[in-house]
Amino acid sequence: MNVLKESLSHLKPYATLKRNEGIKLDSNEGENYLLQEGIHLDLPFERYPENHAETLKAAIAKTLGVDPAQLLTGNGSSEILEWVIKSVIGPGETILTVEPTFVMYKFYATIHACDYQAIPLNDDFSFPEEAFLKAIDALSPKLIILCSPNNPTGGLIDPDLIRTILQKAPGLVVLDEAYIEFATTQPTFIHDVKDYPNLLVTRTFSKAYGLASIRLGYAVGSRELIEPLTRTKTPYNVNALSQAIGVKAIQKQPHVKTYIKSVIDRRDALKKDLEAYGYHVYPSAANFLFMRSPYEGFIDDVRARGILIRPFPLDEMYVRISIGSESDIAAFKDALKEINHDL
Repeated sequence: MNVLKESLSHLKPYATLKRNEGIKLDSNEGENYLLQEGIHLDLPFERYPENHAETLKAAIAKTLGVDPAQLLTGNGSSEILEWVIKSVIGPGETILTVEPTFVMYKFYATIHACDYQAIPLNDDFSFPEEAFLKAIDALSPKLIILCSPNNPTGGLIDPDLIRTILQKAPGLVVLDEAYIEFATTQPTFIHDVKDYPNLLVTRTFSKAYGLASIRLGYAVGSRELIEPLTRTKTPYNVNALSQAIGVKAIQKQPHVKTYIKSVIDRRDALKKDLEAYGYHVYPSAANFLFMRSPYEGFIDDVRARGILIRPFPLDEMYVRISIGSESDIAAFKDALKEINHDL
């Protein structure tokens, strides 16, 4: 029996690899560096959590230098993305983005019967500026979603182009900054929301904070944008444990900055090593590298050595390699040496 509505009959569930198959360099996860010794939380577990996460918002706002009234908090930034889509876009109305990008944009658009339009990235996976601007004129999208740094390619969108899109957009623009902490050449747009009332910036605790398991994200926008979106919020959408851990994590900025630098150093060093083998690696401002698979069977050869990387079958096979811990990357480099020795 198919219990789903007809429009979802061919929707495939979001798939993840098994958690116990070895070194995981496939999901862009961070390290547990903030809570290595565990955490003690004295919480009233019998009570519902703060409905609007006021304590967490205050801590985030203080760190970012924004007003708590400019914040939304969600069960991961993914929840906020769906929250926006279901609140803003009616059936048949257009969402505009690029491809490849974060797969959940299309997933949520399909669930909510949106007209999902994606402009292909250039052959070198750079942003298709001219084609995208023309698409805004032609499609008049109700929502534009931009991911910078982009997942899975790691590329950045030029800040001036983002501002041009914001000025040109007839509707809301969501800027997904899940990986922005790892971008050394581009600042966040969270402070630009004061100049662009149609801008919502989403962020996450899953990457730079190494807290993917607590499913915590947030968004920054103008008061005029946040207030109506708050009306469609699911009650108690962020649990008390995640809120409390988020408060403690956001207050550990020196540790966060040290960790981010270590990831960037490992990323840049690994890129040089891969290029030394003759592999084609694309520029990345995230906590991963994206490259063309050097030969058929490369992913299987890496997996055979106990390491998981993420395949992306596009016009050719590409792979995304998360920048794991120092020991994880050392193991991956050892695997590369073995693989290239055997070729």
